[in-house]
Amino acid sequence: MSKKLYFLVSLVLVFCLPGIVSAQWVNIEWDNDHGAGDRLWDTAANWDLGRAPLLGDNVVVDTTYTDINNGPIIQDGINAECDWLEMGYNVPSPNEAVLTMTGGTLTVSEWIDIGGYQSGYYRFDMNGGTITVPGRGDGSWEGLYIGYAADSHGVMNMSGGDIDIFGWVWLGWQDPSHAVMNMTGGTVHTSVGFEIGSHEATEAVFNMAGGAVTADEWFSVGVWHDLGGNGRLNLYGGNIHCGNFSMGPVSHVDISGGVLTCDTDLTVPNGWLFDPLNDTISTVFDETAYTGTLGTMVERGRITVYDVNSGDIITDDVNFPAEAGLRALLKIDYDKTNPGKTTVSAAAMDPNLAYNPTPFDMARGVQPSEFNTISWSAGTNAVYHDVYFGTDETAVANADTLSDEYKGRQTGTNYTPDSNYPYVLNADYFWRIDEVNASGGVEWPGSVWNFTAADHIIVEDFDSYGLYINPIDDTWQEGGRASVTLQTAVADANYVRNNQSMKYFYRNNFNPYYSEATRIFSPSMDWTLGGTKALVLWFHGEPDNATERMYLRVTDGSNEATMIYDDSNDLIQEPEDAWHEWNIDLSELSAGGVDLNNVSGITIGFGDGVPGGGTGYVYFEDIRLYPTRCRWDISLPYGDFDGDCDTDGYDMGIMAQTWLMSDGWIFSAPPTYDPDIWLKFDEGTGQVAVNSGLMGTDYNGQLGQTPAADPCDPTWITNDPCSERARCL
Repeated sequence: MSKKLYFLVSLVLVFCLPGIVSAQWVNIEWDNDHGAGDRLWDTAANWDLGRAPLLGDNVVVDTTYTDINNGPIIQDGINAECDWLEMGYNVPSPNEAVLTMTGGTLTVSEWIDIGGYQSGYYRFDMNGGTITVPGRGDGSWEGLYIGYAADSHGVMNMSGGDIDIFGWVWLGWQDPSHAVMNMTGGTVHTSVGFEIGSHEATEAVFNMAGGAVTADEWFSVGVWHDLGGNGRLNLYGGNIHCGNFSMGPVSHVDISGGVLTCDTDLTVPNGWLFDPLNDTISTVFDETAYTGTLGTMVERGRITVYDVNSGDIITDDVNFPAEAGLRALLKIDYDKTNPGKTTVSAAAMDPNLAYNPTPFDMARGVQPSEFNTISWSAGTNAVYHDVYFGTDETAVANADTLSDEYKGRQTGTNYTPDSNYPYVLNADYFWRIDEVNASGGVEWPGSVWNFTAADHIIVEDFDSYGLYINPIDDTWQEGGRASVTLQTAVADANYVRNNQSMKYFYRNNFNPYYSEATRIFSPSMDWTLGGTKALVLWFHGEPDNATERMYLRVTDGSNEATMIYDDSNDLIQEPEDAWHEWNIDLSELSAGGVDLNNVSGITIGFGDGVPGGGTGYVYFEDIRLYPTRCRWDISLPYGDFDGDCDTDGYDMGIMAQTWLMSDGWIFSAPPTYDPDIWLKFDEGTGQVAVNSGLMGTDYNGQLGQTPAADPCDPTWITNDPCSERARCL
């Protein structure tokens, strides 16, 4: 339903309400050719009804003039208002219909269209003032449209002022609309989102060289949910801040200045940045089915820097004279520049320096496979590479060829850390590459890069499988009566914990009365890396499941150990129930004879091979190895307030912060020795507690002021009803 149709339906509903006097929605059209000719919004003669627009009016600006200087002007002292504002409604504009704002205010209840009619040309120039779109609904369609109608051309030039929208900013809407926004100053805030290339086949460009844009929820370049339009973001300067960021299949981002900041982690899959043409594809387009990272977009050339691929030399000396000849790089970090946020910016650096570190600089959650072969790209004139590696940032930064952190000079561009710095979960690592020319006499010292090891090791996350490419049952071998398929959030998000899970059907009512699914590791895995102590897997049952014995078998090729889950009733779950967490002590597996340094396979099974079994579906996701782990299903240590399984200074801090913040009853008892001060609180009434201790009444206790109505007020002694109790002050 179009927004205009929605509006008409709303109109009918309002008029049909008995006993209510409703506002009359009226179209009021710009009529400057018959007016005063000053183009000011508040000049009555400039409008066809002989008055300036009011709230409740629908403003239409249609022009067929040959004079390009036409359309309303809003300046200081003018407070313009209306329900919606259409630049183009009845007829196309052969020349640009222009709305100009230099000051004042513009309040539009529902939406602003810059290009509301097909085949027209419409422009909004804003260098001052304030625009507010408060909205009347839920913000799903209200906002600012640039290039709304099919084949319309909408342009917005913004060099100043402030825009605050309950809803969205859309660049390009109906197929095939065209939209351009040029922003050099001012601020734009939307409560929902900012979309460049909103619908399929639209063409939209956002050129940003200054100012600030804030999208509370989404910033999208080419919309993801219906393939989207051809959207392009050129970030030359300014700041963009959003909740989530996404890119459509034919979108592009180029950064040469400014900063993009998002409240999500765009460096890991499911950070809401995805590419549906190259990442995991579902038959139903839905954001929960896609994966992607900023890194993958950069690798595919979807995100460029200074209009070249990240890592290339900048050759454009016209648009980028100061950067020409330098290397263009995209700088990405999460939780470093801005805590809890992803920060993206451009950089131009000496082409002789090493670049493109893998793991990327400031990466977190680095797995052992990434740790074992770190790599980089060589500088332009580098032949040799001096490698420095360690766990102390200062030591690596200041290291020379005589330092422990020096790992030698080499010709290759990869390095495997030695035994002096083994992989440890949660540990920070720092490294530096100094580039050296062919003669060995010229060096280009590099900056210090760092990464952080993961807090767990992934055994299986089920994210590498597709519905048709690399199906899950090619890797997980079905045995007995088992059947495994891939579960996506599109099918049912209740049965996906993170991205996608393994849907396991056990059918134990037929011979051989058991079900097994097995994965073989090639090469085998070392389950002792990083100090791991526990194997953890998450599962979720269904409400109609039969209760069957569930077990996990681990093998090293020669020996195996089997663990049995202790409560088969956990297999029976409603869809909205939480996932169960199965924790297995690795020492129990080694006690069973399994060499944890050489784990070659795991099997998940149901049943016991005895007739009389049942059927059911269980979903598995995220099989991981962890270090010493706090088990919430077991009682925590006494005094452990923060739930980390230790009673330590952190718990003392929590106790100190809450000390005496609430009341509680305590029961008094006489001391077992003769104290110097002993306040019995046995006087019955009054505000003086007499000292019964060895130091006598010179050390009586003075309570507070006269109490309120509460007979148990802690500032008072009373014999009713508190004669046997003292309150904890």
